Amino acid sequence: IASTRPRRVGKIKHYFHSSTTKNQEIKFVVEDGEGEEFKISMWPGDKLHDAILDAGMELECACDGEAMCSTCHCIFESQDVFDQLPPAEEEEEDMLDLALELTDTSRLSCQISYQKELDGCRIRLPKETSNYY
Repeated sequence: IASTRPRRVGKIKHYFHSSTTKNQEIKFVVEDGEGEEFKISMWPGDKLHDAILDAGMELECACDGEAMCSTCHCIFESQDVFDQLPPAEEEEEDMLDLALELTDTSRLSCQISYQKELDGCRIRLPKETSNYY
């Protein structure tokens, strides 16, 4: 039986998904701060920042996903997709106030979990981040 637990090989996590989990894979595009596009895959149980890192993109995540910094700030290009996300907690809102290039559709990628509504969406990373952590 396949497990969804990650196994680290070098710096890249490799997931072994069961057939039922693999059928729930979603895909979307993330554009880095320099305009390069990456195709991202995500499965149930994943956080957005982990999926971005697993795709080989550079994303600082200085606080290791604890919503204590704004280095994993991302911008959803679709207001419709953004509106379907769970509301940001107060801690996330506080950290977003420190983010560069803040928009109405900004979130911290460490606070976004897998959800089907992300399938096919476009997300971009800001050109610069600030680390007050």
